Amino acid sequence: MNRNKLRANRSPFRPTRRQALQGLGALGLGAASLPLARRRAGAAAPLVVFAWEGYEFPEVHPAFVEKYGDSPGFSLYSGVEEAFAKLRAGFSPDVGIAGLESLIDWRKAGYMAPLDMSRIPNAAGVFDKLRTTKGAVDEDGTQWALPYAWGTASVIYRTDLAPEYVGRNTWEILWDPKYEGKISTTNSGVQVVVPAALLLGISDPFNMNDDELARVRAKIAEQRLLVRTYWDDFSSLQQTIASGEVVAAYGYSDSYLALKDEGVPVAYMNPDEGMLSWIDFVVLMTGGTAPLEIRYDYIDAALAPESGLFFIEDYGWGSANREAYALADPEAIAAQGYDDPEKVLESTVVLSPMPPATTEKIAIMVEEVKAGF
Repeated sequence: MNRNKLRANRSPFRPTRRQALQGLGALGLGAASLPLARRRAGAAAPLVVFAWEGYEFPEVHPAFVEKYGDSPGFSLYSGVEEAFAKLRAGFSPDVGIAGLESLIDWRKAGYMAPLDMSRIPNAAGVFDKLRTTKGAVDEDGTQWALPYAWGTASVIYRTDLAPEYVGRNTWEILWDPKYEGKISTTNSGVQVVVPAALLLGISDPFNMNDDELARVRAKIAEQRLLVRTYWDDFSSLQQTIASGEVVAAYGYSDSYLALKDEGVPVAYMNPDEGMLSWIDFVVLMTGGTAPLEIRYDYIDAALAPESGLFFIEDYGWGSANREAYALADPEAIAAQGYDDPEKVLESTVVLSPMPPATTEKIAIMVEEVKAGF
């Protein structure tokens, strides 16, 4: 089944990694969308999952729904800082879904417990490249988190409005003065600076010293003069690209696929300086009240090939389970460029944790640059 049919058979609501995004229909480009978030008040099992918006749908844990009759309860968050603040305030879920950028903080704070791999049969299908990511597993083999979904971030651009970049893959388009007032980038501080660091040839964008941060500051200050919008939500990003207000933008693969499905002439770069990728992990939390059996039933269901199939065909994401690709529509896989997932993962720059002091410096720096200081 192709992805257009999949969307037609469920809701026009298109959840994303960071926030449950309203579909292009809300922009006048398709059908109307549903509200931004939903929680299951009548969950069949006494389980609370703390997750990015977009993971609460039954299609991404179908075996759990089959066994318990419904999805578990979900508490949803839309940002790293929000999630960590809620945990520090005493919130105690049973299972969590966190980006790689959160794993170290959650673990150091004592919120995560090691996984009993004997209770997670579907973990056998997880790509080794993802399973052994630093922060997810110790040198002694103790597994603290298992990858659930992944995807890429890069440049989305209008091929009709920037034809000179067709076949020319570089983050430099987001600094091209020809497109002054027609550039857009994310409002996320870390993800503003990483492409700049890559362009500057900084060897490790996630461990920059003060001199390197100063060079990055100058680079993003240069970009600020060209930027039309620092986007907060995917619907506004897609709207500005579809209308032609924005020629090139920092964005995710699912936004590219949504625009392409609507007939907007766009391309998605694999920059010579490096494409970015993100990974989300499922973790066992130290708090909570649900029995371990139910927690592990959810974790195993989340990692099943059938869950990954939905990620691939409907979300435009990658699955952590290699077996999902054998189930998926080859056209959907090819459209995302995930014909060889391991090769894609090997060739990308994974968005990774930064030292807390660096993260704080970047947050202040980016806000100052945006304000013109």
